[in-house]
Order: sequence, then C-alpha cells, then structure tokens
Amino acid sequence: MCGRVSPSTQRNTFSELCHPRIAPQPDRRQLPPCAPTNFMKWFIEQFALLVSRHRPWGWALLCLLSIPPTLGLLGYQRRHRERAQWAEISDYKAPPGVDVFQFVGAPLQFLLESDGFFQPDRIAAIRAAVTDLEQRKMLRGVFWLDTLPARGAMGLPGRLLPKKLTDEIDWRAVARRVAKQPLAAEQLVSADGRALLLLVAPYSMRRASLAAIRKQLQTRLQSADIRVRMTGLVPIQRALVRASDQEHLHIQLTAYAAVVALALLIFRKWSTIIIAVSGPAVGTFWALGWLALLGEPHSDLDPLLPVMFAMIGFTDSVHLVVHLRQERLRGTSQAESARLAATHIGKACLLTSLTTAIGFGSLIISDAEVVQAFGRGAAIGVFASYLAVILVVPLLGASPLGKRIHLGLDRDLVTRHMERLAVVVVWIVPRARSVAACGIVATGALTYLTLNLTPDDWLGNRIDTDSEAYQSMLDCEKLFGGIEHLRVIVQWPAGARQERILELLEEVEKACADQPELHAPISIRPWQQVVPLGFLPPQVRDQFWRPTAQRAQVVARHGDMGIASFAPAVHRLEDRLKRLAQNNPGYHFRVLSPAMNRGMMIQGVVRELFTSLALASVVIFAILALAFKSLRVGMAAVIPNLFPLVVTGGIRLLWNPTLDIASACAFTVCLGIAVDDTIHFLARYQHELLASQDSLAALRRTFVAVGNALVLTTIVLVAGFASVFVSPLPTHHLFAGVACTTIAAALFADLVFLPALLAAMSRNHGTPTG
Repeated sequence: MCGRVSPSTQRNTFSELCHPRIAPQPDRRQLPPCAPTNFMKWFIEQFALLVSRHRPWGWALLCLLSIPPTLGLLGYQRRHRERAQWAEISDYKAPPGVDVFQFVGAPLQFLLESDGFFQPDRIAAIRAAVTDLEQRKMLRGVFWLDTLPARGAMGLPGRLLPKKLTDEIDWRAVARRVAKQPLAAEQLVSADGRALLLLVAPYSMRRASLAAIRKQLQTRLQSADIRVRMTGLVPIQRALVRASDQEHLHIQLTAYAAVVALALLIFRKWSTIIIAVSGPAVGTFWALGWLALLGEPHSDLDPLLPVMFAMIGFTDSVHLVVHLRQERLRGTSQAESARLAATHIGKACLLTSLTTAIGFGSLIISDAEVVQAFGRGAAIGVFASYLAVILVVPLLGASPLGKRIHLGLDRDLVTRHMERLAVVVVWIVPRARSVAACGIVATGALTYLTLNLTPDDWLGNRIDTDSEAYQSMLDCEKLFGGIEHLRVIVQWPAGARQERILELLEEVEKACADQPELHAPISIRPWQQVVPLGFLPPQVRDQFWRPTAQRAQVVARHGDMGIASFAPAVHRLEDRLKRLAQNNPGYHFRVLSPAMNRGMMIQGVVRELFTSLALASVVIFAILALAFKSLRVGMAAVIPNLFPLVVTGGIRLLWNPTLDIASACAFTVCLGIAVDDTIHFLARYQHELLASQDSLAALRRTFVAVGNALVLTTIVLVAGFASVFVSPLPTHHLFAGVACTTIAAALFADLVFLPALLAAMSRNHGTPTG
C-alpha cells in the first residue's frame, strides 16, 4: 500500500476524531453512510470501481460523455433557442379584436429636453427630424405638439404650432395656447416648457431599428441644443435583455475567479486545487452544452445558471477532496482512497443532487415559461455537475496529481477550528431538548413573519436603474406623471344622449383625479372647448371617442410602482365606477391597465413558486426518510432546512415587506442547496453511529469531520453567489441576497439545531466526556 504515513501522524487529534480505532467493530469504511435503494448502491459501487481500478475506461467514459455538450456549444441544437416568455393573463387586458381605440400611449417614446422649446429654430429642427424619419420609412406615425389641432377661424380646426416659423411670431402667446390644449399640457409638453415628448410608432421594434431612430434624432437635433433620450416599455425591455446578455460572461468569470481563489485559500496546494476545480469546470461545460443541444429557451435568469452549476459542483468536489485527503492521511492507497471517496461521498452526493434537482424541478409547475426554463435548466445542470464531479475528482485523485494530496491536512486552518468547536456538541447534547425547542419556536415565529410577505414587483426591480431608458422614465414621472397609462372604457346603451355621455366622462375623470397614484386624466370632453367633435382630426378623435361602437375612454398616467401600491388605487377607482354604473343603468365601465395585468401575473407566479416550494419540501423530506429508513431522520431534517428560509423571510420583512419573482425563485433554489449539508451530516452521523453506538461520540466526530466540509462549502457558496452582485440588474442582486443569507443561516442550523434534534431523538447519548 503506497503513501502510508507515520504512526505519529495517524495518532494526531484530527485523525482520532475523524477515524477512531474501535475494536472489535467491523471496518467502518465498508458501512454505507445511508440506506439507499439497491440500484443506487449498485450504481455507486460500480462507478467507484470504474474510477479506481479501471481508470482507462473511466477516462474513456469522460471523453464519450463530453461529445454531446461539445456539439451543443458548437451550434448543433435540437431546436432554435427562443426567449422564454412570462405567463399571459386576461385581467385588466382587452380581449383581442375588442379594443377599438388607437391609444394615445406608445411603447416607444422620446424625451426631448432643452432650456425652452418655443423658439423657431428648435421647432423647425424637430419638424425636419420627424419628416426625415418618415421619408426614410422608419416611422409609421408620430404624435407630438405639431400633430394637435387648435381653434382656428370660425371655430374650425387650425394648427397648434405656426406653419411658418419666424422670430416675429409672439412665441409667448404660442406657449399660452399650447398650455390650454387638453392633450398638450402635462401630456406632451412639461409645465415649464423645457421637456417635450414624441410618441413614436416605428415600422420595426427590433433593437437595431430603435437604435437607428434614436441616433438619427440625436444627430438632427444636436445642432439645436436639444437633448434626446429614448424610453418606453419596449426600450426598457430591450435594456433588460441587453444587460442580461452583457453581464452573462462577466458574472461567470467573476464566479469562476471566486472559486479558484477560495480553492487556493482552502487547499493551498496547486495539485489539490486542480483536482478540486476540474470536476466543477467539466460539469458547468456539460450543463451549458446540454442546454444548448436541447434548445432550452433563454430567460432573464440565465446568467445565474453557470454560477449555480459551478458552486453546486464545487461543493460536491470539496466533500470528495476532503474525504480523499482523510483516507490518504490514514495511509490508504490512492486507488482505494478514490474508491472509498466515490462510494461514501458519491452516495450522499447522489442523494443531494436528487433533492436539489427536485427543488429546481418543482419550478416547472409555474405557468410562466421563464420560471419553467430556469427550473428545467437548473435541474439538468445539477445532474450534469454531479456526474462530472463524481467522475473527474476520483480519477484525478488516483492519478499522479493526487499522490501528495493529504500533506498539510493536519495543519488546515478550518480543521483546527472545527476541533476546538467540537465542545459545542458536548454542550448541546445535555441540553438537546432545550436547544431543539428553541429551534422549533424560532422557526415557527419566523415562518409567521415570512407568510406576511406580499408578492410584488415593478420595472425598477428588473432593469439596470442607471440605464437611459429607466432614468428617462423616472424623469417622465416627475414631468408628466409617468409613461404608463390606465384606461377606463365607457360603453353606453343605444339611444344615449351625447350630453349625458360627456357628463359621465367628466365623472370618470374626477374619479381618476381623486386617486393620488393617477395623474392628468383626459377624455374627449375637454376637446369641446377647443374644436367641435365633428371637426377633430381622426387621429385625435379616434383615441378617445368611437360613437359607432358606443364606446369612449378616459386615460390617466401613472408611474412605475408595484401592484402592492397600485392595486389599492385601482380597486378604489373600480368601486367608484361600480356606484356610477348602478346609478346609470345600461352604462358599463371597465378598467384596462398593463401595469395591473403585469402585477397580477407576477402575484400569480410568486404564489406558484411558494406552492412549488411547499411541494418540494414535502417530497424532499419524504425522500430523506425513505433513504435513511427512518421517519425520525426525516422529521429531524425539517427544522434545519426550514429555519434558513424563514430567517431570510423575516429579514426581508423588516427590510422590504414585498417578495419579487427572483427572490421567490431563490427560496426554492436554496431549499435544494441547503438540504445538501443536512444530507452529508446525517450520512456521516449514521456512519459513525453504526461504528460506536454512542450518539455523543458519533455527533462529535461528525461535527469535526463533516463540519469542516460544511464550513468550506458554505464559504464557497456565499462567495459564489455574492459574485452575482457585480451585475447591474436588481433582479440578480435580489436573488444573490436571498441565496447568501439563506445558505449562511443553513450552516448555523446544521451545526446547532440538527445535532440537538438528533440527540433529543436518540435513545443512547453515551457519556459526555471532554
């Protein structure tokens, strides 16, 4: 047997704690850490033999398994990778073909700014720029001040802005005339006349087309000292996609650098570092390749996937490397150490991969394709990472690279501290029931707080807040009340008098104006003061008034706010409209709002995510009870894995009582990750308990041996997810914040509450000794 260390080294404290010599017990290395199914046992044992005694075949299998993902990354795909969409709901949305209005709002808006627009050179520059865009067939239409009519001679419609632009014109009078226009004041021009909106309908919504329109406007208006910024729901969505794509590689490189740096800090030897990071690297490569090969759709959460693959793979790798080093320190040969590591840790890692995949896979019950794609991709990546790590790490450990892998283990910083912290277990066991009760009470109280979180989300939660589109949107909120609109559709019965219809439109305007969240409500009614309805241009009239369809609409602006803030205002408005309908039989009022539609969709997705979390929890704990053949073990695993989730929920309630989609996804993801540490602790505890039949001794050795790996993997996971903070997207920040907090809390629960629960349920505590 090669690589045997001296007897003095074998008797050091670490070796005694992790691998005590207890006679006449059978060789503990042959005892399984858990009780999986016969197939799982057979699979792991055959795999362990492959990577230890038939290594050429193991390397051949590695090359063979790398072919499909390589083809995927080279562009061979089962189907074209589309972009995943959010779930569609019908609430507050007009059915297709029913909405007869050419709405005043536009998905593309340009905010023009200067020290004053009522000057001939600036109006002329804007006219020329708009005409140029129309002649280039870049715009189907544009709506701005020059589109609006004004009262002309004999009450007929005339031009709001003069046709001939000269300095002799009284521009102050023009400004006063514009201020009296219902659709101009605080709709298309700010109160101080320094900001102006262009509502644009382009022929194409492609990113290149929008960028070309923006560049053309900037070029033509720069000479007139007019600043041009683009905003609207479409540019905001484009900015989100662009930022997500741009940050994909940045986040990956940061996460990989964090893994290498942590591996260097943990293992210190380059040979050990290479062994530890090679498996996760191959696993991430396989996962991304398979996702490309299968044609899995892209989503806003895509940049998080490689980070999770690398982190989850590295945690499994750390457990394997730690076990390899412990076996080598005992004097076991390289090949046998690789077999034992693959056998013992491979079983636990397979169970952790299964539970993690269940956590991710539960996301597919969501109706939102974005969440489904994220869940499927994460589940595929978990199994790819497991297979790569369990194959690569033992193969490298049995190679010349792993010959001296164990040197320096007894001087490891984390290990020495874990030996000192073993007194925590000695303190916990006599007080096991009290500590366990504290854990249960704390978990219950925090669960109550977490259930008070309100599902909510808004555009500022998902887009780079420093982007031009978002900053322009905020400025539009200050100047015009927002870029989004709420609409109230008024339908009247046949034979209704026009005077009564206009009176009801005024009532609806007042109802909208009474809501602080809504701004500048407008309908066709104020136009009566400017131009008779019969003389209004169709492009203006048809936006508010369709008598042939017996419909009219009132439009109000609002800013970017979550549904938790916006929904109460909408419900108050709906109550007013219900009373109005009751007092006017035959009239119907309906509220349409993209923001409400989007918010209710988000609320539905968050509720689905909580349902998937509950489902995953039940399935995971049932699997643990079956795998360890103990209902007590399944029950003991509940608190250590529920506690970190509700700790994060309680902190979130104090900081921000809302719950967005990214955070809800993170809760489900973290359940699958947090349970991994519990499985490794339980597996080692069962291993040690079978050897000594003394729960205190078993808990102490488990605490030192597995606690070492748990601390290391927690550091890795927290650092890895913290690397996501380099992204400018708030969505990624929210996900990373929940993940880091939950994983850190999971370490505390596994090292404090789990030993207490196991000791409280054990019938044999042994004799507490120092």
